[in-house]
Amino acid sequence: MEPIVHRHSRVDFTHEHLSEETTVLTVVGEFDVYTAPLLREALVELVNDGHFQLLIEVSGVDFLDSTGTGVLVGALKRTRAHGGMVGIVAPGPSFLKALRVSGLTKVFPVYGSVAQGEELLPLLVARLNQRRGEATPARQIA
Repeated sequence: MEPIVHRHSRVDFTHEHLSEETTVLTVVGEFDVYTAPLLREALVELVNDGHFQLLIEVSGVDFLDSTGTGVLVGALKRTRAHGGMVGIVAPGPSFLKALRVSGLTKVFPVYGSVAQGEELLPLLVARLNQRRGEATPARQIA
């Protein structure tokens, strides 16, 4: 499937469905108070469309502020409500530092590559749902 591209003066992002279970959102630019509403809207739309295992690839993110981390937490809450999860892929040193300082490395899995996230995120989701005694989302069973 072709990636869907969104462009803004401060950020570009694309999303691509890697499989029926996993979608990757690639963000390039700034993840801040100015771009957060666009990214929040894209993430809400993905979850509303039934995509509950999200990888957010951030190797091209120059800046992350507290509004950006709030968008990440909101996406995590939305996906977890549906038995899913959000993973962070390829954070640079400053992005990773922002996650560590805010304690978010304890709640978000961090992957070195999209391929690693694509392989490991579904396993994490299954384990978390099993711990919580939840059924695996129907489309994962097929």
